[in-house]
Amino acid sequence: MKRAAITVVLSILTLTGCSSSSSNNDALIVTYVTAVNLVTDAPTIRHLAGNNMFAALDYSQSRPIIPITAGDYEVTFTAQIPGDIGGLPTTIDVGTPFMHSFPPNQQQIVVTFGSVAQVQAIVIDRTDLFDDVPADTIRLQFMHAAANAMTLELEIDASNTGGSQVLMPGSLAPGEFLDPIDLVIPDEDEDGDGVTDDPGTLDLVIRLIDPMTSNPVYISSLINVREDANLFLAIAESYFGGVSSLKLVAFGIDGATTEFENENTETDNRLVNVSPDSGPMDMYDTADLITPLIEDVSFRDVSQYVRFPVGDVSFTSTPANDPATTLFEVMFSSIPALVSSVYAFNLAVDIDGFSIFDDRRGVATESRLRFFIAAPSLDTMGGIDIFITDAGVPVDFDNTVPFFNSVFYPFISSYFPLQEASYDVTFALNDGTLILGPVPLDLVVMETNTFVLIEDPVGTYDLMTVPDAP
Repeated sequence: MKRAAITVVLSILTLTGCSSSSSNNDALIVTYVTAVNLVTDAPTIRHLAGNNMFAALDYSQSRPIIPITAGDYEVTFTAQIPGDIGGLPTTIDVGTPFMHSFPPNQQQIVVTFGSVAQVQAIVIDRTDLFDDVPADTIRLQFMHAAANAMTLELEIDASNTGGSQVLMPGSLAPGEFLDPIDLVIPDEDEDGDGVTDDPGTLDLVIRLIDPMTSNPVYISSLINVREDANLFLAIAESYFGGVSSLKLVAFGIDGATTEFENENTETDNRLVNVSPDSGPMDMYDTADLITPLIEDVSFRDVSQYVRFPVGDVSFTSTPANDPATTLFEVMFSSIPALVSSVYAFNLAVDIDGFSIFDDRRGVATESRLRFFIAAPSLDTMGGIDIFITDAGVPVDFDNTVPFFNSVFYPFISSYFPLQEASYDVTFALNDGTLILGPVPLDLVVMETNTFVLIEDPVGTYDLMTVPDAP
Protein backbone atom coordinates (compact mmCIF):
# COMPACT_ATOMS: atom_id res chain seq x y z
CA MET A 1 0.00 0.00 0.00
CA LYS A 2 1.22 3.48 -0.84
CA ARG A 3 0.91 6.10 1.84
CA ALA A 4 1.64 9.81 1.99
CA ALA A 5 4.05 10.66 4.75
CA ILE A 6 3.56 13.37 7.31
CA THR A 7 5.39 15.88 5.13
CA VAL A 8 6.29 19.34 6.30
CA VAL A 9 7.92 21.98 4.08
CA LEU A 10 10.22 24.20 6.07
CA SER A 11 11.58 27.63 5.20
CA ILE A 12 15.08 28.75 6.12
CA LEU A 13 13.74 32.27 6.56
CA THR A 14 11.58 31.48 9.59
CA LEU A 15 13.19 31.51 13.01
CA THR A 16 11.72 29.04 15.47
CA GLY A 17 11.77 27.97 19.06
CA CYS A 18 10.93 24.53 20.37
CA SER A 19 9.19 23.05 23.39
CA SER A 20 7.76 19.75 24.59
CA SER A 21 4.32 19.08 25.94
CA SER A 22 5.27 15.81 27.63
CA SER A 23 4.95 15.79 31.43
CA ASN A 24 6.71 14.11 34.32
CA ASN A 25 3.95 11.50 34.44
CA ASP A 26 5.06 9.94 31.17
CA ALA A 27 8.80 10.36 31.70
CA LEU A 28 9.32 6.60 31.72
CA ILE A 29 6.99 5.89 28.78
CA VAL A 30 9.10 5.83 25.67
CA THR A 31 8.88 5.59 21.93
CA TYR A 32 11.75 4.66 19.61
CA VAL A 33 13.10 6.96 16.92
CA THR A 34 15.69 6.78 14.18
CA ALA A 35 16.55 9.43 11.61
CA VAL A 36 18.43 9.99 8.35
CA ASN A 37 19.61 13.23 6.71
CA LEU A 38 19.22 13.31 2.91
CA VAL A 39 19.25 17.12 2.52
CA THR A 40 21.63 17.32 -0.43
CA ASP A 41 23.25 20.69 0.31
CA ALA A 42 23.17 20.37 4.11
CA PRO A 43 25.91 20.48 6.70
CA THR A 44 25.13 18.71 9.97
CA ILE A 45 21.38 18.81 10.59
CA ARG A 46 20.16 18.66 14.21
CA HIS A 47 16.76 17.02 14.76
CA LEU A 48 14.90 18.19 17.87
CA ALA A 49 11.70 17.04 19.57
CA GLY A 50 10.97 19.98 21.83
CA ASN A 51 14.27 20.84 23.49
CA ASN A 52 15.56 17.29 23.10
CA MET A 53 17.96 16.62 20.25
CA PHE A 54 17.45 13.07 19.02
CA ALA A 55 19.84 13.21 16.03
CA ALA A 56 22.71 15.33 14.67
CA LEU A 57 23.51 14.00 11.21
CA ASP A 58 25.81 14.87 8.36
CA TYR A 59 24.53 14.37 4.82
CA SER A 60 23.55 10.77 4.03
CA GLN A 61 24.00 9.65 7.63
CA SER A 62 21.57 7.83 9.87
CA ARG A 63 21.61 7.07 13.56
CA PRO A 64 20.82 3.94 15.58
CA ILE A 65 17.27 3.78 16.88
CA ILE A 66 17.00 5.30 20.36
CA PRO A 67 14.29 5.72 22.99
CA ILE A 68 12.78 9.13 23.72
CA THR A 69 9.98 10.07 26.10
CA ALA A 70 6.63 9.62 24.39
CA GLY A 71 4.40 12.65 23.96
CA ASP A 72 3.38 15.53 21.71
CA TYR A 73 6.34 17.57 20.53
CA GLU A 74 7.20 20.57 18.45
CA VAL A 75 9.68 19.15 15.93
CA THR A 76 12.37 21.47 14.58
CA PHE A 77 15.57 21.22 12.55
CA THR A 78 18.68 23.36 12.72
CA ALA A 79 21.69 23.51 10.40
CA GLN A 80 25.24 23.81 11.66
CA ILE A 81 27.35 26.59 10.18
CA PRO A 82 31.04 27.40 10.73
CA GLY A 83 31.89 29.81 13.53
CA ASP A 84 34.35 32.65 13.32
CA ILE A 85 37.99 31.73 12.77
CA GLY A 86 39.04 29.63 15.73
CA GLY A 87 35.49 29.61 17.11
CA LEU A 88 32.94 26.87 17.54
CA PRO A 89 30.22 26.17 14.97
CA THR A 90 26.85 27.85 15.42
CA THR A 91 23.38 26.82 14.32
CA ILE A 92 20.55 28.42 12.36
CA ASP A 93 16.93 27.39 12.36
CA VAL A 94 15.82 25.88 9.07
CA GLY A 95 12.16 25.82 9.52
CA THR A 96 8.75 26.47 10.83
CA PRO A 97 8.13 23.87 13.55
CA PHE A 98 5.41 21.29 13.28
CA MET A 99 3.60 19.35 15.97
CA HIS A 100 3.97 15.59 16.04
CA SER A 101 2.83 12.90 18.44
CA PHE A 102 5.34 10.20 19.37
CA PRO A 103 3.02 7.49 20.78
CA PRO A 104 4.23 5.15 23.54
CA ASN A 105 5.94 1.89 22.63
CA GLN A 106 6.12 2.53 18.91
CA GLN A 107 8.92 3.03 16.42
CA GLN A 108 9.20 5.99 14.07
CA ILE A 109 11.59 7.16 11.38
CA VAL A 110 12.28 10.82 10.60
CA VAL A 111 13.79 11.42 7.15
CA THR A 112 14.86 14.92 6.13
CA PHE A 113 15.40 15.66 2.44
CA GLY A 114 15.24 18.46 -0.14
CA SER A 115 17.50 21.48 0.29
CA VAL A 116 18.53 23.71 3.18
CA ALA A 117 16.29 26.43 1.75
CA GLN A 118 13.32 24.05 1.69
CA VAL A 119 13.82 21.15 4.08
CA GLN A 120 11.13 18.49 3.91
CA ALA A 121 10.47 15.79 6.48
CA ILE A 122 8.94 12.33 6.22
CA VAL A 123 7.79 10.82 9.51
CA ILE A 124 6.99 7.12 9.18
CA ASP A 125 5.35 4.90 11.79
CA ARG A 126 6.97 1.47 12.00
CA THR A 127 5.63 -0.76 14.76
CA ASP A 128 7.60 -3.83 13.70
CA LEU A 129 11.22 -2.68 13.86
CA PHE A 130 11.99 -4.99 16.77
CA ASP A 131 9.94 -7.91 15.49
CA ASP A 132 11.88 -10.93 14.30
CA VAL A 133 11.80 -11.12 10.51
CA PRO A 134 10.72 -14.67 9.59
CA ALA A 135 13.48 -17.12 8.70
CA ASP A 136 14.50 -17.17 5.03
CA THR A 137 12.93 -13.72 4.59
CA ILE A 138 14.06 -10.13 4.15
CA ARG A 139 11.88 -7.09 4.83
CA LEU A 140 12.13 -3.91 2.75
CA GLN A 141 10.40 -0.57 2.87
CA PHE A 142 10.73 2.11 0.19
CA MET A 143 10.29 5.86 0.42
CA HIS A 144 10.68 8.70 -2.09
CA ALA A 145 13.01 11.37 -0.72
CA ALA A 146 14.14 13.06 -3.97
CA ALA A 147 12.36 16.41 -3.89
CA ASN A 148 13.15 17.33 -7.50
CA ALA A 149 12.21 13.98 -9.04
CA MET A 150 8.96 12.81 -10.61
CA THR A 151 6.56 10.10 -9.54
CA LEU A 152 8.36 6.80 -10.13
CA GLU A 153 7.30 3.18 -10.56
CA LEU A 154 9.26 0.69 -8.49
CA GLU A 155 10.38 -2.66 -9.90
CA ILE A 156 12.43 -5.32 -8.11
CA ASP A 157 14.25 -8.37 -9.45
CA ALA A 158 14.90 -10.79 -6.57
CA SER A 159 16.92 -13.92 -7.33
CA ASN A 160 19.50 -16.52 -6.48
CA THR A 161 20.21 -19.88 -8.11
CA GLY A 162 17.18 -21.29 -6.32
CA GLY A 163 14.72 -19.09 -8.18
CA SER A 164 13.74 -15.57 -9.12
CA GLN A 165 10.77 -13.25 -9.10
CA VAL A 166 9.90 -9.79 -10.38
CA LEU A 167 7.88 -7.54 -8.11
CA MET A 168 6.20 -4.22 -8.84
CA PRO A 169 5.23 -2.90 -5.39
CA GLY A 170 3.76 0.35 -6.73
CA SER A 171 4.51 3.96 -7.58
CA LEU A 172 5.88 6.69 -5.36
CA ALA A 173 5.78 10.48 -5.52
CA PRO A 174 8.17 12.64 -3.46
CA GLY A 175 7.15 12.45 0.19
CA GLU A 176 5.39 9.08 -0.13
CA PHE A 177 6.32 5.64 1.14
CA LEU A 178 5.16 2.07 0.68
CA ASP A 179 4.20 -0.46 3.30
CA PRO A 180 6.96 -2.96 4.18
CA ILE A 181 7.19 -6.02 1.95
CA ASP A 182 8.62 -9.44 2.80
CA LEU A 183 10.64 -11.36 0.21
CA VAL A 184 11.18 -15.08 0.71
CA ILE A 185 14.64 -16.41 -0.07
CA PRO A 186 14.36 -19.55 -2.25
CA ASP A 187 16.55 -22.51 -1.33
CA GLU A 188 19.24 -23.52 -3.79
CA ASP A 189 21.75 -26.26 -4.50
CA GLU A 190 24.87 -24.18 -3.83
CA ASP A 191 27.49 -26.89 -4.37
CA GLY A 192 25.76 -28.90 -7.09
CA ASP A 193 25.50 -32.12 -5.08
CA GLY A 194 21.76 -32.46 -5.59
CA VAL A 195 21.00 -31.46 -1.98
CA THR A 196 18.95 -28.32 -1.40
CA ASP A 197 20.86 -25.83 0.74
CA ASP A 198 19.70 -22.76 2.66
CA PRO A 199 21.65 -19.87 1.07
CA GLY A 200 20.48 -17.20 3.49
CA THR A 201 20.93 -14.45 0.89
CA LEU A 202 19.00 -12.83 -1.93
CA ASP A 203 20.29 -10.73 -4.82
CA LEU A 204 18.27 -7.64 -5.69
CA VAL A 205 18.27 -5.35 -8.70
CA ILE A 206 16.03 -2.34 -8.19
CA ARG A 207 14.73 -0.24 -11.05
CA LEU A 208 12.95 3.11 -10.97
CA ILE A 209 10.69 3.58 -13.98
CA ASP A 210 9.35 6.78 -15.54
CA PRO A 211 5.60 5.97 -15.79
CA MET A 212 5.16 8.36 -18.72
CA THR A 213 7.68 6.57 -20.96
CA SER A 214 8.04 3.17 -19.21
CA ASN A 215 11.81 3.69 -19.40
CA PRO A 216 14.08 3.09 -16.40
CA VAL A 217 15.69 6.24 -14.98
CA TYR A 218 17.71 4.27 -12.43
CA ILE A 219 18.98 0.69 -12.25
CA SER A 220 20.86 -0.38 -9.14
CA SER A 221 23.96 -2.49 -9.06
CA LEU A 222 23.50 -5.99 -7.61
CA ILE A 223 22.47 -5.67 -3.96
CA ASN A 224 23.12 -8.77 -1.84
CA VAL A 225 20.86 -8.95 1.24
CA ARG A 226 21.06 -11.51 4.04
CA GLU A 227 18.04 -13.13 5.67
CA ASP A 228 16.46 -11.41 8.67
CA ALA A 229 17.44 -8.00 7.24
CA ASN A 230 14.98 -5.18 7.90
CA LEU A 231 15.99 -2.31 5.62
CA PHE A 232 14.67 1.05 4.52
CA LEU A 233 15.57 2.22 1.02
CA ALA A 234 15.16 5.88 0.20
CA ILE A 235 15.05 7.19 -3.36
CA ALA A 236 17.44 10.14 -3.07
CA GLU A 237 19.14 12.68 -5.29
CA SER A 238 22.69 11.96 -6.44
CA TYR A 239 24.63 15.21 -6.31
CA PHE A 240 27.31 13.72 -8.56
CA GLY A 241 24.94 13.69 -11.53
CA GLY A 242 26.53 11.45 -14.12
CA VAL A 243 24.32 8.95 -15.86
CA SER A 244 21.54 9.22 -13.28
CA SER A 245 20.44 12.04 -11.00
CA LEU A 246 19.06 9.44 -8.57
CA LYS A 247 20.46 6.89 -6.16
CA LEU A 248 19.20 4.62 -3.38
CA VAL A 249 20.24 5.02 0.23
CA ALA A 250 19.71 1.96 2.45
CA PHE A 251 19.66 2.24 6.23
CA GLY A 252 18.52 0.16 9.18
CA ILE A 253 17.94 0.47 12.90
CA ASP A 254 21.70 0.21 13.58
CA GLY A 255 22.32 3.58 11.91
CA ALA A 256 24.53 2.28 9.09
CA THR A 257 23.86 3.71 5.62
CA THR A 258 24.88 2.41 2.19
CA GLU A 259 24.51 4.32 -1.07
CA PHE A 260 23.75 2.59 -4.37
CA GLU A 261 24.44 4.70 -7.43
CA ASN A 262 23.02 3.83 -10.85
CA GLU A 263 24.75 0.72 -12.24
CA ASN A 264 25.78 2.76 -15.28
CA THR A 265 27.15 5.70 -13.32
CA GLU A 266 30.77 6.18 -14.25
CA THR A 267 33.70 7.91 -12.60
CA ASP A 268 35.27 11.27 -13.46
CA ASN A 269 38.97 12.06 -13.36
CA ARG A 270 41.22 14.93 -14.45
CA LEU A 271 44.90 15.88 -14.47
CA VAL A 272 46.37 18.78 -12.47
CA ASN A 273 50.00 19.70 -13.23
CA VAL A 274 51.87 21.33 -10.34
CA SER A 275 55.33 20.03 -11.35
CA PRO A 276 57.26 23.22 -12.20
CA ASP A 277 59.80 21.90 -14.72
CA SER A 278 58.23 18.77 -16.23
CA GLY A 279 56.66 20.42 -19.26
CA PRO A 280 53.25 19.69 -20.81
CA MET A 281 51.94 16.15 -20.30
CA ASP A 282 49.31 13.74 -21.58
CA MET A 283 47.42 11.06 -19.68
CA TYR A 284 46.48 7.63 -21.05
CA ASP A 285 44.60 4.57 -20.00
CA THR A 286 47.58 2.34 -19.24
CA ALA A 287 45.99 -0.45 -21.31
CA ASP A 288 45.80 1.85 -24.34
CA LEU A 289 48.83 4.05 -24.96
CA ILE A 290 47.67 4.99 -28.45
CA THR A 291 44.96 7.58 -27.85
CA PRO A 292 45.45 10.02 -24.96
CA LEU A 293 42.51 10.65 -22.67
CA ILE A 294 43.86 14.04 -21.60
CA GLU A 295 46.30 16.11 -23.65
CA ASP A 296 48.84 18.92 -23.25
CA VAL A 297 48.42 19.86 -19.58
CA SER A 298 51.14 22.38 -18.73
CA PHE A 299 52.38 23.55 -15.34
CA ARG A 300 49.52 25.27 -13.45
CA ASP A 301 46.95 23.83 -15.87
CA VAL A 302 43.88 21.82 -14.84
CA SER A 303 42.31 19.54 -17.46
CA GLN A 304 38.62 18.98 -17.96
CA TYR A 305 37.13 15.93 -16.26
CA VAL A 306 36.95 12.85 -18.43
CA ARG A 307 34.65 9.91 -17.74
CA PHE A 308 35.73 6.31 -17.16
CA PRO A 309 34.01 3.02 -16.37
CA VAL A 310 34.15 1.99 -12.71
CA GLY A 311 36.54 -0.66 -11.46
CA ASP A 312 40.31 -1.01 -11.19
CA VAL A 313 41.90 1.70 -13.32
CA SER A 314 45.44 2.65 -14.22
CA PHE A 315 46.55 5.93 -15.73
CA THR A 316 49.92 6.62 -17.32
CA SER A 317 51.25 10.16 -17.67
CA THR A 318 53.74 10.94 -20.44
CA PRO A 319 55.33 14.04 -21.92
CA ALA A 320 52.98 15.61 -24.46
CA ASN A 321 53.05 13.72 -27.78
CA ASP A 322 55.54 11.17 -26.39
CA PRO A 323 53.65 8.01 -25.36
CA ALA A 324 56.87 5.98 -25.30
CA THR A 325 58.18 7.87 -22.26
CA THR A 326 56.42 7.21 -18.95
CA LEU A 327 56.56 9.94 -16.33
CA PHE A 328 54.49 8.13 -13.69
CA GLU A 329 51.63 5.67 -13.33
CA VAL A 330 48.68 5.92 -10.95
CA MET A 331 46.49 2.92 -10.07
CA PHE A 332 43.37 2.83 -7.92
CA SER A 333 39.92 1.28 -7.69
CA SER A 334 37.19 3.66 -8.79
CA ILE A 335 33.64 3.41 -7.52
CA PRO A 336 30.44 4.68 -9.10
CA ALA A 337 30.17 8.48 -9.13
CA LEU A 338 33.68 8.93 -7.72
CA VAL A 339 35.17 12.26 -8.76
CA SER A 340 38.93 12.56 -8.47
CA SER A 341 42.03 14.36 -9.66
CA VAL A 342 45.48 13.05 -10.53
CA TYR A 343 48.07 15.57 -9.34
CA ALA A 344 51.49 15.57 -11.04
CA PHE A 345 54.00 17.00 -8.55
CA ASN A 346 57.71 17.21 -7.69
CA LEU A 347 60.59 18.20 -9.97
CA ALA A 348 60.94 16.43 -13.30
CA VAL A 349 63.81 14.25 -12.12
CA ASP A 350 61.63 12.81 -9.34
CA ILE A 351 58.18 13.44 -10.77
CA ASP A 352 55.34 11.47 -9.27
CA GLY A 353 51.56 11.54 -9.16
CA PHE A 354 48.70 10.60 -6.90
CA SER A 355 44.92 10.42 -7.18
CA ILE A 356 42.70 12.09 -4.61
CA PHE A 357 38.94 12.36 -4.18
CA ASP A 358 37.33 15.69 -5.13
CA ASP A 359 34.26 16.72 -3.17
CA ARG A 360 31.72 18.22 -5.56
CA ARG A 361 28.91 18.61 -3.05
CA GLY A 362 28.13 22.26 -2.44
CA VAL A 363 26.93 23.09 1.08
CA ALA A 364 24.42 25.91 1.32
CA THR A 365 25.74 27.33 4.58
CA GLU A 366 29.50 27.26 3.99
CA SER A 367 32.50 27.22 1.71
CA ARG A 368 34.83 24.24 1.95
CA LEU A 369 38.53 24.13 1.16
CA ARG A 370 41.71 22.14 1.60
CA PHE A 371 45.43 22.86 1.15
CA PHE A 372 48.17 21.05 -0.75
CA ILE A 373 51.84 21.90 -0.13
CA ALA A 374 53.37 21.20 -3.57
CA ALA A 375 56.43 23.46 -3.72
CA PRO A 376 59.40 21.06 -4.12
CA SER A 377 61.98 23.28 -2.37
CA LEU A 378 59.99 22.98 0.87
CA ASP A 379 61.00 19.31 1.06
CA THR A 380 64.15 20.30 2.96
CA MET A 381 62.87 23.25 5.01
CA GLY A 382 61.10 21.51 7.86
CA GLY A 383 57.61 22.09 9.19
CA ILE A 384 55.29 24.67 7.62
CA ASP A 385 52.50 26.55 9.38
CA ILE A 386 49.37 27.67 7.53
CA PHE A 387 47.55 30.69 8.97
CA ILE A 388 44.08 31.91 7.99
CA THR A 389 43.04 35.35 9.26
CA ASP A 390 40.29 37.82 8.51
CA ALA A 391 41.15 39.96 5.50
CA GLY A 392 43.62 42.70 6.39
CA VAL A 393 44.48 41.28 9.82
CA PRO A 394 48.26 40.70 10.04
CA VAL A 395 49.64 37.47 11.45
CA ASP A 396 51.33 37.70 14.83
CA PHE A 397 53.47 34.57 14.56
CA ASP A 398 54.05 34.49 18.33
CA ASN A 399 50.36 34.59 19.28
CA THR A 400 48.27 33.48 16.29
CA VAL A 401 47.32 29.80 16.27
CA PRO A 402 47.86 28.30 12.80
CA PHE A 403 45.08 26.39 11.06
CA PHE A 404 47.65 23.70 10.27
CA ASN A 405 50.78 23.42 12.36
CA SER A 406 54.16 22.02 11.28
CA VAL A 407 53.15 20.21 8.09
CA PHE A 408 55.66 18.81 5.65
CA TYR A 409 55.95 18.60 1.88
CA PRO A 410 53.95 17.13 0.16
CA PHE A 411 51.12 17.69 2.66
CA ILE A 412 47.44 17.66 1.65
CA SER A 413 44.76 18.43 4.19
CA SER A 414 41.22 17.19 4.50
CA TYR A 415 38.39 19.56 3.58
CA PHE A 416 37.23 21.99 6.26
CA PRO A 417 34.40 24.56 6.30
CA LEU A 418 34.56 28.33 6.56
CA GLN A 419 31.92 31.01 6.47
CA GLU A 420 31.41 33.05 3.31
CA ALA A 421 33.85 35.95 3.79
CA SER A 422 37.17 37.45 2.72
CA TYR A 423 40.25 35.97 4.39
CA ASP A 424 44.03 36.05 4.10
CA VAL A 425 46.21 32.95 4.08
CA THR A 426 49.86 32.99 5.09
CA PHE A 427 52.49 30.24 4.87
CA ALA A 428 55.52 30.36 7.17
CA LEU A 429 58.20 28.10 8.60
CA ASN A 430 57.99 27.10 12.25
CA ASP A 431 60.47 29.86 13.16
CA GLY A 432 58.24 32.55 11.62
CA THR A 433 60.14 32.85 8.35
CA LEU A 434 57.58 33.99 5.78
CA ILE A 435 57.15 31.75 2.72
CA LEU A 436 54.10 33.37 1.10
CA GLY A 437 51.36 35.72 2.16
CA PRO A 438 49.13 37.25 3.01
CA VAL A 439 47.22 35.96 -0.05
CA PRO A 440 43.52 36.94 -0.32
CA LEU A 441 40.92 34.16 -0.14
CA ASP A 442 37.45 35.33 -1.13
CA LEU A 443 35.16 32.46 -0.21
CA VAL A 444 31.50 32.02 -1.08
CA VAL A 445 28.99 29.39 0.00
CA MET A 446 28.53 26.33 -2.22
CA GLU A 447 32.17 26.51 -3.41
CA THR A 448 34.73 23.78 -2.77
CA ASN A 449 38.37 24.47 -3.62
CA THR A 450 41.84 23.01 -3.29
CA PHE A 451 44.48 25.71 -2.72
CA VAL A 452 47.92 24.54 -3.85
CA LEU A 453 51.15 26.18 -2.69
CA ILE A 454 53.36 25.93 -5.78
CA GLU A 455 56.64 27.41 -6.99
CA ASP A 456 57.64 28.26 -10.54
CA PRO A 457 60.88 27.05 -12.19
CA VAL A 458 62.86 29.97 -10.76
CA GLY A 459 61.69 29.32 -7.20
CA THR A 460 58.93 31.92 -6.76
CA TYR A 461 56.07 30.75 -4.55
CA ASP A 462 52.43 31.26 -5.49
CA LEU A 463 48.98 29.99 -4.52
CA MET A 464 47.01 28.14 -7.19
CA THR A 465 43.24 27.67 -6.90
CA VAL A 466 41.79 24.38 -8.15
CA PRO A 467 37.96 24.44 -8.07
CA ASP A 468 36.61 21.05 -6.99
CA ALA A 469 32.92 21.78 -7.57
CA PRO A 470 31.50 21.49 -11.11
